[in-house]
Amino acid sequence: MPTKKSTMSNNKKTTSKTATTTPPATPALLPVPTPVITTAGTDPGSKAREAVELSYQTLVTGLLTYHQPTDLFTIDGEQEETSALVAIFQKRIAAAEATKAAKDAYHEAVAAERAADQEARPLRAGLETQFQAQLGKTSPKLKIYGFVPRKVTVLTPAEKAEAAAKATATKAAGGKKAKKKAPPTEPTPAK
Repeated sequence: MPTKKSTMSNNKKTTSKTATTTPPATPALLPVPTPVITTAGTDPGSKAREAVELSYQTLVTGLLTYHQPTDLFTIDGEQEETSALVAIFQKRIAAAEATKAAKDAYHEAVAAERAADQEARPLRAGLETQFQAQLGKTSPKLKIYGFVPRKVTVLTPAEKAEAAAKATATKAAGGKKAKKKAPPTEPTPAK
């Protein structure tokens, strides 16, 4: 039951309410909810988030077990009933559970996308090769199918002259030639 206190400060009379929140001798007759916390997460911050969620669940259980729904608590000068506090805390727990469910759904969607990509990627690459062979690797018509045509490198006359000079110098120096492999020899039968 709320009680009124009167105080005098600076010739002004103020009245404030304080709540008595002593637990009843016997637990309240409210049903105690079962924990709604789901399985543990695997990311680095999940243990800390689960500890916070568990603390909210424990707070809700304690409030429902030892206080009546109409018990009042004074928090920052505001009166709050047990039932209103429990509703806010349960909303917080439900939001955390929704976040976990959304994160799990996201990870499942990413896994499904990767599986679909592994199936589609080789087929796309095969079609790209086929269209390049059919239309040419530099054909602008490849864009019709979503493929990027290869760029044609256009050399300036100076670059062409430099490349020709390098080729002539390489030929004059004997050039780089690969060694010919000796033909495989037939193994001789053992006697």
